Amino acid sequence: MPKHNTPDEFFTWLDAYMKDLELTDNKLAKRARLSPSVISKARSGYQGIGWEASAAIARTLNLPPEIVFRKAGLLPPQDDERSLDVEELLILFSGLDMDDKEELLQLARLKLERSKKRVAHGKIKTF
Repeated sequence: MPKHNTPDEFFTWLDAYMKDLELTDNKLAKRARLSPSVISKARSGYQGIGWEASAAIARTLNLPPEIVFRKAGLLPPQDDERSLDVEELLILFSGLDMDDKEELLQLARLKLERSKKRVAHGKIKTF
């Protein structure tokens, strides 16, 4: 059986989303109106995740289809992969209420300060 081109990283990324939403493959398939075999065949490498399945997954996760298309290997990666992460963060952030936005900003500020301290103490390398 030939291996299809859905990158393994797609499932790592998808699994993180599914965990946060407490979704199983079957629940994701049902909410996305996909056959469960679409996801199981893609996980096994029997077939790739196509455009329609990616668009359905994007709708289910409330993400722009482009993000899922890129993660699934259907669109070429952006020159700067970090810009895709920033876009995803902005989309997720926009869906939060004001209290959650403030909490997330406080967490980001705390993480930045911790990172600066580790760099200052030579515990991590910077890019």
